[in-house]
Amino acid sequence: MDILLRLLRTDLNYSGLGGEAIALTQHLQPDVILIDVRMPICNGVAVNDYNHYF
Repeated sequence: MDILLRLLRTDLNYSGLGGEAIALTQHLQPDVILIDVRMPICNGVAVNDYNHYF
């Protein structure tokens, strides 16, 4: 997936933790977010809910 997205000249940003993902989405305001629902500390579902309401 990473190689395909780079070939399409997209900007990629990674996060290992849910809280970090929330901070990145607030700062970068991306068009698309791919989330692992099993992220540690704050899972992907919680990140999605947070970003949906804020």
